[in-house]
Amino acid sequence: ATEGVMGTMSSLAASSATEAATEVANSPHNGEQLFCISASGFEIVLPQAAYSEKSFSLQSGKFEGHFRTLENGVGSKAKVSLTDFMLQCEQLGDMFSVPVEMSITVNMKTQDDAAMSIAMSTSRICILLAQCQYAQ
Repeated sequence: ATEGVMGTMSSLAASSATEAATEVANSPHNGEQLFCISASGFEIVLPQAAYSEKSFSLQSGKFEGHFRTLENGVGSKAKVSLTDFMLQCEQLGDMFSVPVEMSITVNMKTQDDAAMSIAMSTSRICILLAQCQYAQ
């Protein structure tokens, strides 16, 4: 299992995509539906540890989300992608040597076939850590 900051980010992104796909798949409809979300950028600030005044800053250049339900409740598909994703901290500044590209795809079947597949891909990531970050 992946641990630490990247593990937390990956699992949060995967669970968000899964929740969105489940909600759309369980909504009553007969035809195919498509929902698109696009944002030019965002920033999220998280504490480095519980009760810590030091924080991480997660920034993304572009966010795109596509949620598609298939006809007659056959299933649904969700895809979320981030471009120019960066992680910064107060001690080091940029923690990635270059911006990261990330995408997560979730394929869900109907309730009759509870199979679900989740695929996550990222560009190459080089993470810079200070001793104070991993010596907790």
